[in-house]
Parts: sequence; structure tokens; C-alpha cells
Amino acid sequence: MARDVFGLRASAAVGSLTFVLCLGLATTGSASAATVPVASYPSAVSAAPSSIAMPVLKLGMRSADVRYVQIVVGVLATGYYGTATVAAVKKFQIAHKIKPADGVVRAATWTVLKRVGAVQASRAAAARPAVWAPSGPAWDEYPAWVEAFGICIAKHESWGSGLWTARNRYTSASGAFQFLDSTWRGQMARAGVSGYSRAYLAPAIVQARVFAFNVFFYHTQKSWVGANCGYGT
Repeated sequence: MARDVFGLRASAAVGSLTFVLCLGLATTGSASAATVPVASYPSAVSAAPSSIAMPVLKLGMRSADVRYVQIVVGVLATGYYGTATVAAVKKFQIAHKIKPADGVVRAATWTVLKRVGAVQASRAAAARPAVWAPSGPAWDEYPAWVEAFGICIAKHESWGSGLWTARNRYTSASGAFQFLDSTWRGQMARAGVSGYSRAYLAPAIVQARVFAFNVFFYHTQKSWVGANCGYGT
């Protein structure tokens, strides 16, 4: 997976590190804090800006409109139209039979993007519980599936036991996503956060940020395979 940052294409997979993030892994032999059957949540996306014109968007541009496009098509929302965004837009155009499928956003592509974005926003409102993390960088800078996957994992792991302050009585796992103490600190630092010795001590927005960063950049979905939430994307 690639990331668009100020025109640079940086690899999201760095080295061969793997992380044990939560309960329910064969490697830990631990049971999940809660076993609640859940259906896969629909994709969620931030609402579109109140007024979107239909500017032509293409490689090298920066704007809030670019950020909205990135959220809908599923790449990191940096606001910069880099090569990963071009590829994602091409894929979107092909899927929706928009021609030309050249990775440039014109009127025809805008029409479909707005329609898809509206559906995603509606589904997000239905899926997101009242106690979910505050909106902001924890979710909004990532593709829609990251939050949807997080909602599913949190509901499976800790919904019935305090969510963000949940603690497992048998292991060191805690918080909404049941991070083990042995991995929480490293994951927290990698996401640019510090100051919380255990996951449950961190506020909701911090837990969400650590989860989203590691799932998106380090593809840690398989750590929650027992939750039956799929692999996000």
C-alpha cells in the first residue's frame, strides 16, 4: 500500500515487524473479552464539504476537494493528489463504468463520487454508536473501511464491558480494542502518541488513533481474526 504525502510515495510496509494487538489470537492462547456475533459494518466516510463544485482534479493538485475524493475512494486523505490517488480513482472509475478511466476527476466522476459519498455518510451515521470516539484525525484522515473495521472490532472485544476503559480479568489486554500491554506502548509510539502506560488509560481519541494508524499502515487486521470482522479492505 502506498501513501501520498506531499507528492512522495512512501511504503506503508516497513520491515517485517508483526504485532500481537489483542485477545483472541492463537499465539496468545487468550480468549476474547466478549464474544458478540456482529455483522460487517458498512463503509463510513466523513460527510462531503458543504459545497463541492466540480473542479477538474489531477496529479499534483492540493485541495479540500482532493481530500474528499481520497476519503471516498479509499486512500489516506492528505489533500495531495499523488500517484496512489490516481490509481484509486482509476479503479473507482472502472468499477462505476466511467470513461475515460484515466485517474482524472471530471464532472462524470464527481457525480458518482458525491452519490457514493452520501451513501457512505448515511451508513456511517447508522453504524457509529453514540459512545464512539470523537470525530477528527483518528478516523477522518483514513479510508472509510478503517473506522468501519474499528467499530466491528470494538463491539466484539469490549462493547459490553466499558468500551474505552474495558480491562480483561485474565490478561493485560485493555481498552476498546484490547491491546496487550506488551504491544500497546510500541504501537502508541509508532502512531506518534506518548504518555499512557496502558490502553485503557488513554482517552478514546488516542486509542482510535493508535488503532487506525497501525491497521492502515501495518495491515494488522489479522490480529483480530477471531472477531469475524473480515479484513477491512
